[in-house]
Amino acid sequence: MAWVGPGIHMMQYPVRRGEIYNQLAGVLSKPFLAGEKTWGTLEEVEERFSIACEALRKALPAMLSSNARFELRDRLPAQTWVKGRMLLVGDAAHPMMPFVGQGGCQALEDAAALGALVRHFGNRRSGQWIEHAFRACEAIRSPRAARLQRESRVFGDIWHFEGSAALVRDELFRRKAPDDYRYTDRLYLPGFEGESTPASWLAGPSAGAKNQIEVYP
Repeated sequence: MAWVGPGIHMMQYPVRRGEIYNQLAGVLSKPFLAGEKTWGTLEEVEERFSIACEALRKALPAMLSSNARFELRDRLPAQTWVKGRMLLVGDAAHPMMPFVGQGGCQALEDAAALGALVRHFGNRRSGQWIEHAFRACEAIRSPRAARLQRESRVFGDIWHFEGSAALVRDELFRRKAPDDYRYTDRLYLPGFEGESTPASWLAGPSAGAKNQIEVYP
């Protein structure tokens, strides 16, 4: 479950085959945005969630008892992931906000693409084949990851809308059919809108990606 509101949100989901129920409360902390050292206090979180529905107010004490807090950080897309025989992947290459739920998924996609490309170039055993594999991985993966970095910020803004913007958001959500996945299909369907996905790479480079690979001799 994702609960959204003006400057607040809460995530609730089962993990470990349903053995544990994870909950996380988030706030756009005004003291943090103002550069103050004291932010995210229990008092601040309680005050911000005082406007929430009853279900969230009941869930909040279980989270506040842990007294665990952390900042959400990302960065703009990097110009390159590669330097010589070093390649950044996962959060080191493309840290993103959690509002699309793709941080870990993109790290897995990096691994799938890299494994296929290492096999592809390794079979040739030409000079600098590792560097070629790394550059190809960056070329194939960075546009998709960069787009998700930007979109994650936008989704965070949408979650935290207030006033008339929140009313428009809620009305659009109400009109959306429960089985309408048009805005997330490209995250999971192989080859959707020309984007590379894990299914394209677990079995090795596809014919459709050959031209991208052959850029690196």
